[in-house]
Order: sequence, then structure tokens, then C-alpha cells
Amino acid sequence: MKKANLFFLITMIVIGCVLSGCAENDNAEIVKESSKLQEINLTLYNGKSVNVTELEKVEDIVKVINGAASTKEESVQDVPDAEQYGRIILVSKEDERTLYYYEREGKYYIEEPYVGIYQCDQDLNSYFKSIADL
Repeated sequence: MKKANLFFLITMIVIGCVLSGCAENDNAEIVKESSKLQEINLTLYNGKSVNVTELEKVEDIVKVINGAASTKEESVQDVPDAEQYGRIILVSKEDERTLYYYEREGKYYIEEPYVGIYQCDQDLNSYFKSIADL
């Protein structure tokens, strides 16, 4: 009887460990080192551009970007296959990263070319307009 209970307990612990290891964080954390960002350059759907350098606004934008969830879709091209899209350029001393955002079938996405596609829960073009005071 004790061996059966011990076997059951060990089995449940192993199953628990396996299942907890399989659980994924919904948020993608696209921007890992936001403290290194000097500015974010935004280009809206209408072609207007704005450079965001104010630390508080940069952090707000990063929070929204990092709130996106991975779709598990692959990005296989330089720009998104969308009718209209905007661009987000993350500028640090070391480099620049370009992300694109767009809407498809009523859902909002961020795409980093050849890295991944992420789904957002808000209209990024409207959000960026409000952040940029346009």
C-alpha cells in the first residue's frame, strides 16, 4: 500500500513539473532592454512621423509593445503583407530595430521581420496618434 501511494505521489510531482514547464507566458516581451532605448521613431498609417524621446512616453510605448502575445506565426518578409501598416523604430546606442504594426480582420498585430508576429489588444495607430499628440 505504501509503495502504491509513493508511486502515485512521485507520478503526480513529475506530471506537475512537466505541465508547469509547458506553460507559456502570454506576453512576448519584444523589447527586453527598454532602459537602453534613446528614442522611438513612429510612422503612422498616414505617413506622418514622430520621434518620441520623452522617457515616460518611451516606457509607455514599450509597455504596450511588450503586452503583445506571440501568435506562433513566422515573419518571412521584409515588410508585412498588409494593405496599410505603420513602422516602429527602436533606437539605442548599439543599434536600431524595426517593427511594423497593422490591422488584419479586426485584430491588431506587431511584426518584426524574420523574427515573429505578435497580437495586440488595441488599435496601435490610434494609440500612437494620442502618444504623439497628432
